[in-house]
Amino acid sequence: MYSYLKKRQSLNLFTIHLVPHRIKKNKTSIITTYQIRYKINLKKLNLLKMTDGTYCIKTNLPQQHNEYFIVSSYRQRRKVESSFHYLKGFVEIRPFYHQKEERIKGHITVCILAYLIQITTEYLLKKAGINISFQEFISKIQQKRAVDLEIENIRKKDVKLPVLSQNIKKLLSAIGINNENGLFEK
Repeated sequence: MYSYLKKRQSLNLFTIHLVPHRIKKNKTSIITTYQIRYKINLKKLNLLKMTDGTYCIKTNLPQQHNEYFIVSSYRQRRKVESSFHYLKGFVEIRPFYHQKEERIKGHITVCILAYLIQITTEYLLKKAGINISFQEFISKIQQKRAVDLEIENIRKKDVKLPVLSQNIKKLLSAIGINNENGLFEK
């Protein structure tokens, strides 16, 4: 019980006493049971209620930024962290341990650019009235791939593009890829 309350950081809210009760089973054995008696420390509980849901943000930004900007930036931090986590899993490559500063900066730049592509795609899809995630978008469009064709005896090379379904055309059109140059049919 102590570890349970300590884990939840509420041990100091209670005063706990174990009251023993001894029962004689026979002349030689005594069974001891305990009753837990507790009292809630109302003074500490009321003090906690006053700060419940309140947190403090410390920043090194100049004072010209108002509190709304600071709070919204803090809330977006979690979105950026989850995006980096997603990108690390989405790319499906083994971890790289960079030693040189320019490689670290390059890696971070690629991650930020990939994130920019992701949020821009999600924004354009939402603007077009298509409510799917970036992951769903990628899984739908990656089903179609172009094929390089090469016929040696007549020395002809060509790229064969698959026929795209209307759903995929709609998704690509929503992000600005359209059929102006005959990309969808060849």
